[in-house]
Amino acid sequence: MPNIFASLDIGSRALKAFQTSLMVTGRNIANVNTPGFSREQVELSSLPEGESGGGVEVQSIHRVRDNFTDALIRNEMQVLGEWETRSKTLSSIEDIFGEPKEGALSDILAQFWDGWQELANNPESKGTREVVLQRGAALASTLNRLDSSLQEAQVNLSKTISSKVKEINDLAQQIANLNAQIPQIGKDANELLDKRDLLIDRLAKMVNITSNEEKNGQISIFIEGQALVSGDNYINLSVNHKPLALVSLANTAQTSPASQDSATRNILWEDGSSVNISSGELKGLLQVQNVTVPDFLSRLDSLASSLITEVNALHAAGYGVDGVTLRNFFDGANASDIAVKTEIVEDPSKIAASEASLSGDNRIAMRIGQLRYQKTLIDSEMISFDDFYNSTIASLGAESRYAKNMAESQRLLTESLENQRESISGVSLDEEMTNLIKFQRAYEAAARYISVVDEMLRTLISQAQ
Repeated sequence: MPNIFASLDIGSRALKAFQTSLMVTGRNIANVNTPGFSREQVELSSLPEGESGGGVEVQSIHRVRDNFTDALIRNEMQVLGEWETRSKTLSSIEDIFGEPKEGALSDILAQFWDGWQELANNPESKGTREVVLQRGAALASTLNRLDSSLQEAQVNLSKTISSKVKEINDLAQQIANLNAQIPQIGKDANELLDKRDLLIDRLAKMVNITSNEEKNGQISIFIEGQALVSGDNYINLSVNHKPLALVSLANTAQTSPASQDSATRNILWEDGSSVNISSGELKGLLQVQNVTVPDFLSRLDSLASSLITEVNALHAAGYGVDGVTLRNFFDGANASDIAVKTEIVEDPSKIAASEASLSGDNRIAMRIGQLRYQKTLIDSEMISFDDFYNSTIASLGAESRYAKNMAESQRLLTESLENQRESISGVSLDEEMTNLIKFQRAYEAAARYISVVDEMLRTLISQAQ
């Protein structure tokens, strides 16, 4: 049977256990709004009776965390990151084209055809030739601007990809550093585990990762089976430039001269092998840079190239006011360099409207104006200029809407899973307030128990005297 001094030990251990429980409850309340904080629980265990009399002790302070839910959230965050990025970048490309606002390419193209029709109606008018010149120059300038804006978008995407890869490397280094500290601290490393989980969540939204926790508390991070973080070691990824012409572009029939000089991005491991990026923000950026923007650059070049070829072919067969033929209307080969020929800019009377250099002859101007409705070989397809451009814009709009819808549905799914995790790991103030009262009463009871034992000791001592 335990002696009375062992009873004091029982009370002392109870005070310590409930004091620790109160401290953990207070820490939970203090971190109710801390991002990434996991609710902590004190695990108490009874001690076997012996010389010490038994009692209670704190077995552990553990985080309330569901690894399965964490894995689900990270998988869905990868998909969310990809579609959010694609939606955002596609929306910016839509802004570049600016359809269907006034001054957009469709409006400028319509004005160009109307100018030739007006010249056909009044082939002797100098003022109408000025209008054709101005509208031709506006069309060329708009195509130049669109090409330049898409090329600039490529550059910005490259910078964003480089920044994203740097951020991935920084996160990998931080996770490796935490891996090194966690085994040293052991069972009291809850704060470091929370920090690490928060970093892994951020990493999961950027790139497709899987993770595996070791017995010593360290965690390994993999991208398609290859280790990004292993213990306290990590790999630095790098960004590689590769000529766009060497990349297989989905839904792209040809690669234009302008886009051949653009750079695509390929992510590499330290040994120079390619990283298989299958989801995450990085996947969304690479998809838009390597496929979407080059596709629209190619289609824009195809439109400009066919426009130059068809207009010049008819214009060279006609005569200007000076009776001279074999003049082109446009210079250049694609959207980046299309321009009205300098000699026509300097003298609009050289614009060809007649087929036989006869007064009042309007046949060339009429034929150029009718190109608007004529099916032409553009990008291996027999189609009118207006229909080709409209289908390009419709394709961009459909892709952007699809990305937006996918991002929204994925966001709802991810939020649902995060709410589920919050219900498990998050701090409930109502629950913590209940625990606070429970542990406070237990602490008071343990203190009262010690007081009773103390009175017993005083009684024993007084009797012994």
